[in-house]
Amino acid sequence: MNWNVQVFVDAANMEYATARANAALGDIYAFGQGVERDEDLGAVYWQRAVTHGDVESMTNLAYHYLRNRDALSVDISQVLHLYERAIELGSTCAAFNLGCLYRDGQFVEHDYARAVTLFTWAGARGDPSSLNGLAGMYDLGLGVAQNHTKAYEYYTLAAEAGCEVAMNNVGMAFYNGEGVPESKAEALRYFLLAGDSGNAVGDFHAGLVLLDGADGVDQDTERALACFRRAARAGHQGAEEKVSEMFEDGALARSNTT
Repeated sequence: MNWNVQVFVDAANMEYATARANAALGDIYAFGQGVERDEDLGAVYWQRAVTHGDVESMTNLAYHYLRNRDALSVDISQVLHLYERAIELGSTCAAFNLGCLYRDGQFVEHDYARAVTLFTWAGARGDPSSLNGLAGMYDLGLGVAQNHTKAYEYYTLAAEAGCEVAMNNVGMAFYNGEGVPESKAEALRYFLLAGDSGNAVGDFHAGLVLLDGADGVDQDTERALACFRRAARAGHQGAEEKVSEMFEDGALARSNTT
């Protein structure tokens, strides 16, 4: 066993073990940090940390229960209790996760109003994913009146806070002219930002804009291919198909002769 891990083991097993020692050990085993991954053992330490009031462990344990709900025979009420307790202690991550459950009707009945409340609470505290989630509610009119302008505003706040999914969503707003004047050039800029931040969908969308060309955007098959390839490496099926199509129809060969 790695000696750093042993330090946490010793600390977690002390009579007056701290929440942080148990939480850290839970992370180490659950995520395989320097040891063989063991989610069940990680959950044991998270449970100990929860008894000491560790907020992050409450969220981690709730998510672990959800992912392994059938195998563990966990009642959904246990998951909801952990998330609610973490939210009471200020966890924006727990609020986002719980909001997604209510939005998607996953394991619970759809409650769009509750989802909006949770996303709003966490978004007001700067959580990028919750800002993006709230934008999506306005975009689709779920639990609130549909409002593309507000959706764009929240997508932008989330993007500025580093949410790569929101960067792609801002790009879509510009591409479709929803909540903001249509601009293919601005759409491309945000798609590329999303792609550079690791979002395969953003890369795919950037490739489509570059492949076809548009108002304010010159056609560039080489750059399009680069975007498609990066998205394909990240597992985007549509991008994989586009790469194959570009070679099959000779688009690259034609671009190289012009």
